[in-house]
Amino acid sequence: DKLFSEYIRKRDSDYKGNCKCISRGKEAPAFGGSIHAGHLFSRRYLSIRFDDKNVNAQCNYCNTFLNGNQIKAARGVDNKWGKGTVDDLEARMHITTKLTRVDYEEAIEIYKQKIRQLN
Repeated sequence: DKLFSEYIRKRDSDYKGNCKCISRGKEAPAFGGSIHAGHLFSRRYLSIRFDDKNVNAQCNYCNTFLNGNQIKAARGVDNKWGKGTVDDLEARMHITTKLTRVDYEEAIEIYKQKIRQLN
């Protein structure tokens, strides 16, 4: 989760190292605690846990105090990734998925590589 979060915040950051919250558009530094990697649909849905479109830069306030600010986050996801993205994620979130240790190890390598590509 740590590497995935780092990847999401780097992916969503601008040249100054700032991200815009998917829900409110509030700009803040990608690192330092103001921005989280916010899941539109909970991480407990393993089938979309590491789906790049389900996880976007989100300010601490929306992610923590507004429980993800779901309605505005959903609008932001469809605006960012295309109309119907939220419906697609919702359709796939209940697919029974069991992640093994190997799956997590592969995810670690994938996100290490993606982070290197963004640096």
